[in-house]
Amino acid sequence: MTSGFASDGRPAVCLRVTRDGNVMTSAECWRGAVTVPLARGTAAERKPSESGAGGGFQAARCSDAPPGSAVACLRSARELGVFLEVEAPGGGHDPAILREEHAQRFVADQRHREREGLPSLAVKRPDGSASIVATVTRSVVFNAVRKLMRDALDTDTAEVLCLEREFISAFPTAGATIGRTARRPFLDEVARALADETNLAELASTYDINDNGVRDIWETTVTTGRRIGEVIKLRWDCIGRYGGGLAMFWHDQTKVGNYDAAIRIPERLYKILAERQRETLDRFIARYGYRPTGAQRAGLCGCR
Repeated sequence: MTSGFASDGRPAVCLRVTRDGNVMTSAECWRGAVTVPLARGTAAERKPSESGAGGGFQAARCSDAPPGSAVACLRSARELGVFLEVEAPGGGHDPAILREEHAQRFVADQRHREREGLPSLAVKRPDGSASIVATVTRSVVFNAVRKLMRDALDTDTAEVLCLEREFISAFPTAGATIGRTARRPFLDEVARALADETNLAELASTYDINDNGVRDIWETTVTTGRRIGEVIKLRWDCIGRYGGGLAMFWHDQTKVGNYDAAIRIPERLYKILAERQRETLDRFIARYGYRPTGAQRAGLCGCR
């Protein structure tokens, strides 16, 4: 299956589902024998693309990411690929020459299409007509591109491709979208019930008999107001001290494309998370018989 075409009529992105469940894509915008992961945690592979179109992006297994996230990543890859094919030097085939200005021009083009109700560069409707860029679709592309670039940094793919940090960091978050209602804090009586010691103890004794951190996850969610998925995916280095004193909480706001966001937290929650880290470390040592290395420690969960 081929989706999106460059200015010279060549396919911008080719998609193929392999027998083992991988979604393979090949973007003409970045050639070479290196595949770029579309989801965090997928290692970049140094091998030729199997889709026959020059190299490009390889998504994680379909089961590794929600279908909506995979679709967003594929859409963003098509949009960016077709734009670079037309606007970047050499059709954007060499990542090493991509600079901040190319990312900024892509962002400006997407905002212009949104404002004027113009068609998408690459995405087609089922009837074959061009999809119109709206606020929601532009937001999806911005967030997915930003995540794609973040993954390139996390997996060292950016270094392999010689992709400059100025290009990666130039992609903004989506920002507010029309029609959204701002999240409101809990009512006082609801907040008291959610944080009641009796209720929390019952939660742990009933649903977490093996002490896997359910109560800690719940308390962190209620205290910080973060989404449950953001708390579950916390990394080991999620807490720290700012200036040696203020308790800080680092997390990824994946839904809106904000990564490594930091907020202040109460000292009580800081101690809860620090104790959970200690328990996690003790369990690792008891299971494997040695202390985790730096890389292994970074891969441990912050709340479980």
